[in-house]
Amino acid sequence: MNANTPPTASVYIHIPFCKKRCGYCDFATTAGKESLIPRYVTHLCYEIKQTVATLPEKPIIETIFFGGGTPTLLSPTQYELILNTIHQSFDTSQVKEITTEANPGAIDLSKLKTLLKLGINRISFGAQAADQTNLQLLERIHSHADTIQAVKWAREAGFQSLNLDLIYGIPHQTIEQWQFTLNEILSLTPDHLSLYALTIEENTPLHHQVHQGKLPFPNDDLTTDMYEYAEQTLRDNGYTHYEISNWAKPEHQCIHNLLNWRHKPYYGFGVGAHSFTGKMRYFNPRSLTQYLQKTNPTETFTYPILLDQAELLPQQEQMGEMVFLGLRLLQEGISNQAFYNKFFYDLTEIYPTQIEQLIKKELLTWQGDALILTPKGRFLSNQVFMEFI
Repeated sequence: MNANTPPTASVYIHIPFCKKRCGYCDFATTAGKESLIPRYVTHLCYEIKQTVATLPEKPIIETIFFGGGTPTLLSPTQYELILNTIHQSFDTSQVKEITTEANPGAIDLSKLKTLLKLGINRISFGAQAADQTNLQLLERIHSHADTIQAVKWAREAGFQSLNLDLIYGIPHQTIEQWQFTLNEILSLTPDHLSLYALTIEENTPLHHQVHQGKLPFPNDDLTTDMYEYAEQTLRDNGYTHYEISNWAKPEHQCIHNLLNWRHKPYYGFGVGAHSFTGKMRYFNPRSLTQYLQKTNPTETFTYPILLDQAELLPQQEQMGEMVFLGLRLLQEGISNQAFYNKFFYDLTEIYPTQIEQLIKKELLTWQGDALILTPKGRFLSNQVFMEFI
């Protein structure tokens, strides 16, 4: 790549529609408004076209990710329209991975076959749990039987890269329930697993229940035990723990997320989506009504949609962000050479004291050119990250 070649980026497409909003969710989503999907897709495609039209040249992208919400509420025709718009607007000659998220209870074999034909080569199901009690507490609309069926259909359709999301640290969840969930999920032989400790987000039904005393706060010690059990169990089953919350079989790491953790640029489209140029961050409206107003196809808008929600990141903040994102990658860490290539400083020039102290505490270590978390540091990662923010 010569100096005049723009860096590669990724594209994120946010689909905010759900049949029912989960009790723990604070994403930019809405339930019961599926009638607005056709209009939303039209505005979304217009946003993509108008955004790229304002850029000096077509960005080269490596990945496309449909998140939500529930992207599979889109019809195959709507998926195709969005994908065609992306292909026409961006340079997609280097795209390696196109992912769609899906809910196990909102998919069928026919749609999966069609999505694969459209070029979507990776699917991510929000399984969350195998224990029905936990699924009900999270207010999920699917059962574990739905997850089993969805995985079976995805394999039958021909998907060779399949992720399952799981949540642990749920109020009242026991270690036995978590062990049951992991063992049930492993029997489905997913290629990738994303495991997230439940966060009680403000202004969610779950937050209100916890603060009213109807449910207990997650138990930190028990949550740690669950994480340790997952680490050992997944290691024994051939998964590489490549990022703090992510495990993969060989050749099945999520390329889209890897680009984000490596601090690469990305373009976000749709309600609540974020974009990052390397130095600037832009935020789309979280309100569906406001988003539709701002992206009216009968009017011209200037990228980004909301100039008052554009943020120029000071260099010190860019540095800190690159470090803590890189440290999330447990196998590769943050490369000193990559850091120098971007900022023309060594890590030890910018963070001499932090690095020295964290190494003394056995939370960080050098592995060749890279600074990585130690096994002890993985359990105290938030404390490590705070040293660089």
